[in-house]
Amino acid sequence: MEHYHSVSSPEHRIECLESRLRILQFRPRILLGAPVPKVIGRKRQDDDTGIILVGENGADRVAIGIPTPAPQSGGKVGQRISPGAGLVVDDPDGNERGGIGVLDNGRGGVCLDYPEPSSRDAICLGVLPDGLAGLIINAPTGDNGERAMMAVLKDGTSLMKLADTSGNERTMLVVQGESPAQFLVLDPKTKTKLDVLSKTKPY
Repeated sequence: MEHYHSVSSPEHRIECLESRLRILQFRPRILLGAPVPKVIGRKRQDDDTGIILVGENGADRVAIGIPTPAPQSGGKVGQRISPGAGLVVDDPDGNERGGIGVLDNGRGGVCLDYPEPSSRDAICLGVLPDGLAGLIINAPTGDNGERAMMAVLKDGTSLMKLADTSGNERTMLVVQGESPAQFLVLDPKTKTKLDVLSKTKPY
């Protein structure tokens, strides 16, 4: 009888209850499937195919998918320009902050985004199906976000350009084939451009 009472003591029953509550409160943090299983505690319930790491608050933090899960910005889920395979990394609220992907339309890229409240790509390294490969840096706000670009075009032309806060291109360095390099300075007010290198003599 003493053993029976010790097993059924209030302390033991409380311990068993706490153990059961811990089991009931368990939330899966790594989801894998085609599609991934729908679980209690995950904020998004998309029919994604791949691997998803879920944060303590239920927000997606890392996803590897085919197709890549739709992007979330400002708490709202949008659409991608094309399906594809990729990996994305989200902030604590599940808003996309960066990733790498190869799209079905032929594009490939690696991007990092500005934090909320901006919803703009900060820097992107990309390859387009028409043969262009380049690096783009955007401003966090404004109607004309592109501020700097370095690229190699389909015809082999290499260029680098910088823009002002209004998005006007102000300087551009161009190297095309065997032609002399050009360092163009552009005036957005007069719509004129000056090749600085044409005024200098090569060594």
